[in-house]
Amino acid sequence: MTELEPLPAGEDPAFEAVMAKVLRGGLYTSIVLIIVGLAISAVGGLPSIDFGGVPSVHAGSPLGSWGALVVFLGLLLLVLTPVFRVGCATFLFARAKDRAFTAITLFVLVVLVATFVVGALR
Repeated sequence: MTELEPLPAGEDPAFEAVMAKVLRGGLYTSIVLIIVGLAISAVGGLPSIDFGGVPSVHAGSPLGSWGALVVFLGLLLLVLTPVFRVGCATFLFARAKDRAFTAITLFVLVVLVATFVVGALR
């Protein structure tokens, strides 16, 4: 009996199927969050809630309302879903011992994270 050769990292059908589901799920969840946030904003928002020392969302907050917060979370999820995919690809290439693609995807991941950090600090 011959030993099966492992598939190249980018050609693992099981991994690609899971990643497709994750990307689709992230997209659909973000769409639902954005629609719900817009609906909350359209009906006038929700009252402020005191979280016991944790900053709450109220009229004077940067987001302005609960609706804006939910829309923001939907957009954040929409942006982070592909970043998660890059992180998973990095792991897959590392597991397959494909040094070139591991380095490339790791570089892309570092650039994405650095962009988020610089954007948050500005």
